[in-house]
Order: sequence, then structure tokens, then C-alpha cells
Amino acid sequence: MLPITDGTITIDSIPLALISPSEIRNRLVAVSQEPYIFPSTIRENLDHSSIHSDTSIITALQTVQLWESSILLRGGLEAQIDDKFFSHGQAQLFSLARALLRKPRLLILDEVTSSLDAETEAVVKRVLESDVFAGVTVLAVAHRLEFIKDFDRVVVLERGRIVEVGRPEELMSREDGKWRGLVAG
Repeated sequence: MLPITDGTITIDSIPLALISPSEIRNRLVAVSQEPYIFPSTIRENLDHSSIHSDTSIITALQTVQLWESSILLRGGLEAQIDDKFFSHGQAQLFSLARALLRKPRLLILDEVTSSLDAETEAVVKRVLESDVFAGVTVLAVAHRLEFIKDFDRVVVLERGRIVEVGRPEELMSREDGKWRGLVAG
């Protein structure tokens, strides 16, 4: 989070410059295309502040389909992990479990599905569409259009400029629309 040097960014009509950086970090969670896992236990990676119960942590891991298949049999919450413990797709799901535990108001996904197989991408999509993120604004940067075609709103950028905004189905109805051209591809 860098200080804003030009222009204004607002969330719910409140300029970010008026909100403390710690408050922004508490309410905003970002998941990038390169998941970050540090050498420690599963528990410490997911809950470094030790504020969540085992049940909450396990539920988050079950939600992203990692608990039984990748963690329970390898030592559970006390299993020692590093950046080689998971495949890339599993690490991305692990990052999503971390985001679940943080209960953000705004979830930013930066190309989270760019190098995932179809099965893992489907898990990410199911989790995002489930009740666990109800009431959360999800902002997704994506080049794989299949991932975002069911979102409420799409913003199409061209050379760093907004060229089209609207509901995906609305944008598909525009004869010479940018979104339609991208989807038709």
C-alpha cells in the first residue's frame, strides 16, 4: 500500500487518504497470481495473529478442498510447510483459505487463475460464488474471460484506459463492443 501521489481512490465514497493504512489492510485482502507461503506451520501461515479457532481454520481449508486431500494426512494444522509443500494450484487455494479467514470487505484477485488447471479454477469459482463471500466486493483482474463472465460488472481496459463498463450480458449485446470482441476472440 503506497501513498497516493495523484488523484483520488474512494471506497464507498470515502477517500482512502482519510483512512488509516492499518484499517485498509484489515478490510482489504489481495490474493495475487503468485501465492506467498512462508516456512512455518499450516496454522501460522493461515492465522499468524492466532485469533482463529482450529474449527474455523479447518472449515476454511475444507471450503477450498485442501483439508482432507493435502493437509490432514500430512500432519494437520501443525504440519511444517514451505513454498514446496503445495502444487501451485493448491498454494492458490491455500491463499484463498487465508482470505476466507480474514473476512474482508473487499477482496482483490490479481490473475489468481492465470496458471491453474480447469479443476482448480472451478474450485476457486465455486468458493467465490458460495455464501462464504456473501457481502464481499470481489475485484478480479483476469485475462481468462471464462473466470469473470458471471461477475456482476466488467470493466474492459485498453492500453490502461477504461473503454467499457457494464454487466457482462449487457456488454455482449453491443454489436461493436470491446467485451463482445474479447469473448468472441
